[in-house]
Amino acid sequence: YDAIVLTGSTPVLPPAYKQQLKVGGRLFAIVGDAPAMQAQLITRMAADKFKTHTMFETNVAPLQNALQPERFVF
Repeated sequence: YDAIVLTGSTPVLPPAYKQQLKVGGRLFAIVGDAPAMQAQLITRMAADKFKTHTMFETNVAPLQNALQPERFVF
């Protein structure tokens, strides 16, 4: 895709979103857990290279069924 915009937050960004971008494509996502989330603009520079620009901090409702990070268990 040329552009992908996630309209809700996600604790971790699934790699599948980045892999769907064409070279030069951009992905806007809000990543993190409340209250400290970061709005990120990710650009695919080459087949295996991405550039991430953190734009600002925010707090947005999460996407339904968003991928959750692995939790540490004793």
